[in-house]
Amino acid sequence: SPHGNHVVQKLIVNLFPEQVQFVVDAFRGRVVEAAQNQMQSRVLERLLEYCAPNQTAVLADEALRQAPMLLRHSFGNFVMQAVLEHGLPEHRTWLVGNICSDVDRLARHKIASNSVRKALTT
Repeated sequence: SPHGNHVVQKLIVNLFPEQVQFVVDAFRGRVVEAAQNQMQSRVLERLLEYCAPNQTAVLADEALRQAPMLLRHSFGNFVMQAVLEHGLPEHRTWLVGNICSDVDRLARHKIASNSVRKALTT
């Protein structure tokens, strides 16, 4: 729900990362679907931002399996940008490599170009 989304984000921001592990666990197996949802993508972004990268590695792994599609998605691209900014080094490296392999098209894509910009500045 729109209001529940804000509550969960506040929990993530204000509690210790280990106290919100239940939120990380709730997204397992459904990251790609959640990344395409306006409310759930914001929660994923906060998890990637405030939890330790090794805590959210399983979420990043799931998202990266569908990186080409999520980079072009209106909400998924924000999750990809959060992986670029807060993910494990190997996640960042893999995603930058994926972006570089199709940079001509991604840079000209209205939505994906934001992730290209993030990859260049992070």
